This record gives sequence, C-alpha cells and structure tokens, in this order.
Amino acid sequence: IASPYNGYVDYLDLVPFSNAFGSIQGGGGGWNAEADFGPTDDWSRFGIPLPDDVVDFEDLMVLAMNYGKVSPLGSSGAGLLASSAAPLRDQVGFRVVLLSREGDVSTYALEMDNGASVLKGFSLKVFYGAGNELLEAVASSKLVGKGEEHFFGTIARETGVVEICVAALGVDTPMGYTGEVARVAVRERTPQGARISSVDLRDIANRRDEVTLPGGGGETPYVPAVTSLGQNHPNPFNPVTTIGYEVAEAGRVTIDIYDVSGRLVRRLVDENRGVGRHTASWDGRDGSGNGVHSGVYFYRMSAPGYTSSAKKMLLLK
Repeated sequence: IASPYNGYVDYLDLVPFSNAFGSIQGGGGGWNAEADFGPTDDWSRFGIPLPDDVVDFEDLMVLAMNYGKVSPLGSSGAGLLASSAAPLRDQVGFRVVLLSREGDVSTYALEMDNGASVLKGFSLKVFYGAGNELLEAVASSKLVGKGEEHFFGTIARETGVVEICVAALGVDTPMGYTGEVARVAVRERTPQGARISSVDLRDIANRRDEVTLPGGGGETPYVPAVTSLGQNHPNPFNPVTTIGYEVAEAGRVTIDIYDVSGRLVRRLVDENRGVGRHTASWDGRDGSGNGVHSGVYFYRMSAPGYTSSAKKMLLLK
C-alpha cells in the first residue's frame, strides 16, 4: 500500500490500511483503493485480489496472512500449518460480560476462550440495541499488551450493530491469545443490552467457520439488583460442592472458607468479577492442596460494597 513499493508487507503498509479500514468507495474520507485487495479468488494469501469496493474483514485477513513477508512471490502451499481436525466453532467461544452500569451508560467486555492452534482472526457483529448510542468499542488493554501483533478495527454496520475485527499479523502466525478482546460502552436509552449476533472465524489459511447465533445473539446479560451469596449445594457434600453468588458491582471478590475454630482453611476466590452470576467449587482441600477432615465449615464473601455473614456447610466423608 505504501509508496514507493518495496516488496515488503509491514508497518508502512499497516498505517494506510488502518486509516482506510471500514471505508467504502465513494464513501468519503479514508478510502484507499490500494487497501481493497480482499477477498482473493481462492481465499489464500497468494490468490488474485477481487476488490469489492469496501475495506473490511476480508482485506484484513489477506493483509494479516502476508504481514512480515519480504516478497509476495511463492507457492500457496508453502509453509502453511496443518489445519485443525475439529471445526473452529468447537474450539473458540465468545461471551459478553457486563462490567459496570453507571446511570444510562453500560460497559461490556467481550471475552474469548481460544483452544484452537490455527485461529488467525475473527469478526464479531455486536448488537447493542436500536435507539442506543455506541460510545466506544476499543481493544482490550490485555489484548494490546499480550506481546503478539494484532490488528484491531471496528466498522459501524446496520442500526445498532458494530463489527469488531481482530487478526494476528504474520505469515502462518496463529492467534495464541485467549481472554478479553474488546470493551464496548453504550448509552442505553432502551433496555436491550449488548450481545453477539454473529461470529466469523478464520484459520491461518483463511478457511471460514461462520456462526449465526439464534435469537439475534442470545440473551441479554443478567444484571442482579444486589450482590448476594447463595447457599452451597449439595449440602452436606462429598467430595465437591458449588457456591453460587451474584455481583451487582464489578470489582474484586473474595470467598474464604473457615473451620469451626475460625481458622482460615482456604481462599477459594480472589479475582476481579464482572456484574452477573458466578459460581465457585470447593473440593474439600485446604490452601496447600491437602484434604480436610469431615465436619462443619463456614464461608464468607467480600465484594465491592458488600460483606456477607458466614454461611455453614457440612463435609461428610
């Protein structure tokens, strides 16, 4: 893209591509016809470009597959990693987590569970509600600070929808990242919430695995009215019990387990939690991994603006 041409696909090309990302021919500022090189005729990085008058996810995938390449000459079969036997949709999942709600402004995190070895990039269409206002959709600081090179871009689509596109840069370089990928802030004039409506997954050869979620992206994230700690179940238990809790304000949550003398047996939870329902499981072991004796134990939760009274549970062996 960068002129004069030097045979490299590198940062000098990434800057003009980034400026053009999301633009369309005749659509005003940002358009750069030389950034419109995807998809290719065979979807590979060596294929013939098929310009479609828009710079979007298809162009990003071609750029990402060639990034860092000294020359575009070569064989389309050279250097490709083996594809995965399992579909990407069975190895990669996404969820929306409500982090905070202040007045009419809600902030959501988009989180990815990535168990694939060949994931190259993905596109998420996020529905945030017709009549609502998108304040920002930005890359997570965790993604930016990962150490891998990624391209992150957004495109405004139909009313109430933003497309978030991410790809790992580099020839035959898969995306090894898992965790939070983006944050979305919405001024909500209507109580529709944010949800993912479709997912487009691509492997390192640009093979597609597309998922359209039923009901326009699933349920709106649950927002509890108050923070609360539930009774463990089963109770009595052997060997594992589950403790459910709800968080109304995102922040650090701890759950501690004590014996009848008040001695701390184990800190079961010590993490930042988003707004919503959560669970934690206890396997009857102390903080050193040793099994504890049968008997009565107590657990207590601390969260932003909340400290629970102790709840009792019974371990039977």
